[in-house]
Amino acid sequence: MRHHIMDERIRYALEHTEILRRPKQLISTFGSSVIHYYVLSEPVYSEFTKDNLETVVREGKVSWYQPKLLTPGYIFRIEGFSKEAKNAFETLASQYPDLAGILYKFKVNKELDEMNFVSSPLLAVAKNINNEIDKKGDSLCAVIKGVAGLWDVSLSKFILDMMVRSVYSAQIPDFKSRGFVGINQIGQAIIT
Repeated sequence: MRHHIMDERIRYALEHTEILRRPKQLISTFGSSVIHYYVLSEPVYSEFTKDNLETVVREGKVSWYQPKLLTPGYIFRIEGFSKEAKNAFETLASQYPDLAGILYKFKVNKELDEMNFVSSPLLAVAKNINNEIDKKGDSLCAVIKGVAGLWDVSLSKFILDMMVRSVYSAQIPDFKSRGFVGINQIGQAIIT
C-alpha cells in the first residue's frame, strides 16, 4: 500500500490555516454556487521585521457547478489503470451497487484574483472585512487566515471544508428529501 508523504511546508500551512468566517450558505444542491473569498496572511518578509503591521489580502471567487449524484459504477469508470485494476474496481463497485457518491466540480477564477497589502495587523483587517460583508449582507463570503507563500494551500483547505460540510448538511438531506437517496443500516448514503 502506498502512503502519501506530505511536504512539511504543506503540513504546516494546513495546520496553521484558520477559517475565520464560513459562508452562511452551503453549496447549492440543485444549482451552481459562487463563493467570494479573502485569504489573509502576513507578508513573507514579516519574519525579518519586528512588527506585523501589514497584511496581504488575496481576494477571489470559487465557482461550484451543480453537484452530481453518482453510483459506484459511474465513479469506477476510471482511466489510466490496467485491465486488472479496472476489474478490481468493478468487482468492488458491484458489492455496493447502490452506494451514493457526490461529484463536485469547481474552479477558482484566477482572473478575478486581487492581491493587496494593507497597513494593519491581520486580525484588524479580518474584522474590517467581516464588517463590510455584514453591511452587504453577503451570505456567500469566506475569510481565511492563511500562511504566507502558501495561500493557495490555505484556500484548498477551505474548499475541502466547504464540500464536506455541504455534503452532510445540504446535499444528502436534499437528495434524501426528494427520494433520490436513503441511508443503509451502517449509515451510508445509497441510491433509492
